Amino acid sequence: MQNGALLAELASTVARFNVLPLGSPCNLNCYFCSNRYNPPGIRIRRLPFLKLSELEPLFDFLDPCRKIVIGESATRLCEGEPLLHPQCLQVLQRLRSRFPQAQIQLTTNGLLLSGEMQRELATLVPLELVISFNSLVPHTRNRWLEDPRPERTLQQFHCLGENGVPFQASFLLAPPFLSEVPVSLKQAAAWGASLLRLLLPGGSALAPEELQGSLAYWREQSRRVQGWRKEVAAPMILEPPILDDLAADVDGVFPGSPAALAGFCPGDRITLIDGEIPFSRVDAFAALERAVNPLCRVERQNDVLWLQLEKERGAKSGVVVSRDISRRELEDTFRFTPSSGRGLILTSELAAPILTTALGAGFHDLPVSIAANQTFGGSIRVAGLLCVQDILKTCQELRYAGTAWDWLLLPAAPFDAGRDLCGQPIESLAAECGSPVYFSGSGSIRQ
Repeated sequence: MQNGALLAELASTVARFNVLPLGSPCNLNCYFCSNRYNPPGIRIRRLPFLKLSELEPLFDFLDPCRKIVIGESATRLCEGEPLLHPQCLQVLQRLRSRFPQAQIQLTTNGLLLSGEMQRELATLVPLELVISFNSLVPHTRNRWLEDPRPERTLQQFHCLGENGVPFQASFLLAPPFLSEVPVSLKQAAAWGASLLRLLLPGGSALAPEELQGSLAYWREQSRRVQGWRKEVAAPMILEPPILDDLAADVDGVFPGSPAALAGFCPGDRITLIDGEIPFSRVDAFAALERAVNPLCRVERQNDVLWLQLEKERGAKSGVVVSRDISRRELEDTFRFTPSSGRGLILTSELAAPILTTALGAGFHDLPVSIAANQTFGGSIRVAGLLCVQDILKTCQELRYAGTAWDWLLLPAAPFDAGRDLCGQPIESLAAECGSPVYFSGSGSIRQ
């Protein structure tokens, strides 16, 4: 890796996201892979596998107090299959030697999880795999994932429990797999999955029709998930979550955790924690973690229960909730925005209901408008994939409809590197919009 600019980009990415990128090659050809359907002009970086000697300098930019992520496509770098890296085990071993207590999360499709590999990985705890199962039916795996030897792959999965590899399991809620999901969830839980991640199909306008699910389809799958939670012991989350309020609803409970021992169940709504009303799901989760033996008022259908968790300060409660927004995030967001003038918030289709509810709690009397993901189209509805041209198109439409503003507040997620995914700089927004532009997210504001 001789390119100084590339090294700087990698170091910046590692420092911001605590992600260690190994490279982009993959050994599957999944029909739903988002990288197959990126619209023209999208700038993502594909990398060959980086050598161990190239990766070790990046360790300096990792924060061992945060989870170190490998193989998750969470940045502009296209992530491939990490276990395909010829030095993957050596990388993990060096990483563990450098950071003995750091939590490592590695996302894999599982094809290379031989018994020997599983036993090696089990020696590197705290390390947890996120295995993209998607299907546990041989002919489905062969057709839609292009798994050349699906029977062998499934046999390897059967060994996960006995080899002691901590893992999460993910499944895509798209039509080719949908009928298999209920049985697959029970099987993954029986193998020992700590968490079941159910992914809503997200595809651009170039993706197959079944990946362009409507919001109504997504809501239908969200209702299905609520039913499956009653039938499967392992906690279950939906990604991205479909949220319309800030109620502290429990999505799942880890078996054997303080929450499980206290009697918490999926579907419970936490209304009080030690006498305090939680502002949101995120705040409830944090309050439970901070507290010592917290006493909770819980609504369960038509009943009201008082449940007490026996736990130390800072220990995990075992409650699983969807990610919404915290009170502190809102306070930080509005700390530097103007106190006068007409403000307007533009955000994604999924974030708008949550933000509207949060603002209604007395934070700021600002209108919220949706900026549609027109660059990607299809079923892309998240803020992180908004582009400058999406914001400008929305502003043009709002002005045409008679909406006026003196300043704009936008999500920071799409512009974390100072540019959008098409390479457009954020500086162009203020000039094009004709007003000051502020960016919120992770407690930071940029103008």
